[in-house]
Amino acid sequence: ENAVSNCLSNGYYEVTKDVVFTKHAFTYIPVMMSDKSWNMIPEDLRKPFEEGVREGCIAQRQYLKETNEAAIEELKKKGVTFHDIDTSVLKEKYQAAAKAKGFTFDPEWQAAVDEVLREHPAPSEE
Repeated sequence: ENAVSNCLSNGYYEVTKDVVFTKHAFTYIPVMMSDKSWNMIPEDLRKPFEEGVREGCIAQRQYLKETNEAAIEELKKKGVTFHDIDTSVLKEKYQAAAKAKGFTFDPEWQAAVDEVLREHPAPSEE
């Protein structure tokens, strides 16, 4: 339930000697602002502002990827073992359970999420 870098920085490796890459979640922090704040940005600066935010998000994801890769190497030195698994089995079981319980996502929200994931795959999927 944590980024690998958290396992290192918080000392979880002292009690957790195995890490399984389930890739069941990619946690993100959305960048948001109120309409009032957005409207305070002059029209001619809105596009450069959006581009700057996008570049910052891309840089942050790259930083996260690099930080986790370095943490993996350090944790291996500390005796932690990493395991890859066939995540398609987990996905299939989740989808079947969600369907049985009638869970759905708002189609507009799902389309927006799918678009972002196509443009910027999660670091674990690159």
